[in-house]
Amino acid sequence: TNGRITLQYARPKFEDNPAYLRIEAFAPFAGVKNSGQLGEMCVNEGARYRLSLWARGTVPVAVRLKTQGAKGKVLWGTEFACVGENWQRFEAEFTAPSSAAVSLGVYALKKGTLDLEQVSLMPAETFMSHGLRSDILKLVADLKPATIRFPGGCMLESYDYSAWWDWKR
Repeated sequence: TNGRITLQYARPKFEDNPAYLRIEAFAPFAGVKNSGQLGEMCVNEGARYRLSLWARGTVPVAVRLKTQGAKGKVLWGTEFACVGENWQRFEAEFTAPSSAAVSLGVYALKKGTLDLEQVSLMPAETFMSHGLRSDILKLVADLKPATIRFPGGCMLESYDYSAWWDWKR
């Protein structure tokens, strides 16, 4: 393999979320890829998206958004110079050139160590700038509900009881 991926807890960026991902790159382009929940992350042609992540380490970071499949085409990419033991926030924005199912990859560009925290890819246009889908929340708002309960459908998104959010804690 090109590297090792582990969860770490020493010197987290956020005390409320003490676990972060460490990539130990033994060769260039060791990293992680996310295709979204159930493999259904998509971008829409002409829509703007914002990437943000926290990182620290000894290597530069590469981010690639690729179409899914064995021969995924790179739709967008950027690189950040991440050097040092202090957490740094990196942000980028792009416009999707076409509509596609995609995966988001974050990679170390050379041999070394890279820590990642709160990697996020979101549409730039969201409902009242809260990060939620405008189309869905507009429909809900038009219903004028007295109460909206959290976690809602989140409990249905896991495969068994052990992964459900425990609202009693």
